[in-house]
Amino acid sequence: MRILLILSLLFGSPATSQVYEISDEYWDDEYIPILESTESILFEVARWEPVGAYSETTRIRQLAQPVGRLRIRRGLRASLCTGFLISPSIIMTNNHCIPGSSTPSAAAIEFGILRQFGNTGAERYEVSLPPIYTNAAMDFSLLFVDGRPGDTWGALQVDFRELVEGEALQVFHHPAGQPMRLSRVGCMAGPQNANIPTGFFLHQCDTLGGSSGAPVLSEDGTVVGIHHRGTIDRGFDAFNQGTMSRFFQNAVDEYGQVLQEVIAVDVGGDGDLSALRRCADEARLILDESALLDCISLIEE
Repeated sequence: MRILLILSLLFGSPATSQVYEISDEYWDDEYIPILESTESILFEVARWEPVGAYSETTRIRQLAQPVGRLRIRRGLRASLCTGFLISPSIIMTNNHCIPGSSTPSAAAIEFGILRQFGNTGAERYEVSLPPIYTNAAMDFSLLFVDGRPGDTWGALQVDFRELVEGEALQVFHHPAGQPMRLSRVGCMAGPQNANIPTGFFLHQCDTLGGSSGAPVLSEDGTVVGIHHRGTIDRGFDAFNQGTMSRFFQNAVDEYGQVLQEVIAVDVGGDGDLSALRRCADEARLILDESALLDCISLIEE
């Protein structure tokens, strides 16, 4: 298997994109089986922590709230990634998760998945397709979520800045679709590397398939990047990759804020965005601020 993965990397396959593939039969299941090794970059096994073991009053639990398990359906197959709220109704994840290589037929995000079973209070929300904004080069997407989950689960603050080599980081994610984990042991920003495309950074935070789209947080709890690729290498010279937050600043600022304001308008009284999406999609101008405002006018008439 390692030889096949190395060959895939050499020939440019997205072998290290960390989407977790499952059968569609698990679409509605709370429990997801682990079908991958949990080997660590720096240690024998991944040293991530179960977020559900911490008290609800801790900062760890508070930071974890806006992070969710993202389910993506394509025909008879389903895949799992991680996503996180940046506003009451907008999540961010990787472009290779959604839209990915083929258009999904459905997507949903679950918040409060902290245990294998019995996640009292967990909630599942429909994710609207297609993305309202996506950037394949920087590997991130912004998507509407129906029902304004941020009113319950909050949203993470994005800090648009450069990372410093050796800076301590933390990643909240759903590796292999498991209950939420926190990676912070040995989790730090790597060195600048001329071989890494502009806009990306190296890190040594343990991840797995299903971790794609996870927020990379600084010690102060702000988002400084989004995880997007893992490595098959091991040791102190092995690194995963993420996208620096400052390279999606324009999208978050120009579109995220506009869309947040749009969502704040009463579009039916219960958070149903179907009319707005239909207006914007049919106009094919969903990234144009004036067109979105025109849609609001149409809906309010």
